[in-house]
Amino acid sequence: KSGGSGFDDCLRFFPPELFQGRSGSWTGGGGMWVELSGKMHVLARLLGHLRLKTDDRIVLVSNYTQTLDLFAQLCRERRYPYVRLDGSTSINKRQKLVNQFNDLSRVRDEFAFLLSSKAGGCG
Repeated sequence: KSGGSGFDDCLRFFPPELFQGRSGSWTGGGGMWVELSGKMHVLARLLGHLRLKTDDRIVLVSNYTQTLDLFAQLCRERRYPYVRLDGSTSINKRQKLVNQFNDLSRVRDEFAFLLSSKAGGCG
């Protein structure tokens, strides 16, 4: 098409549910959206292995809250308990979240810590 980006026909290669929801976010049900990204697929498999085979906890860090949203969606779909610290987290609550995540007496209560790298450096 003239005046287009040249990628207009590429949309036919993606499932329609990929672009449903606000701002084109991935909202496909049943976790199938994970299969559309190699990085998310690897992360999902890594988290599944860690959750099943170890008592380890994991910190996932991103510069972008939209990426943290995807991490949170993955955790919810797989029923992995998580805490999240980003720019919307109040200063008073930040240390409590860190303490909660690091409390080893709370076995398997918190599996993933979703951290905004921008908020993480603010105290």
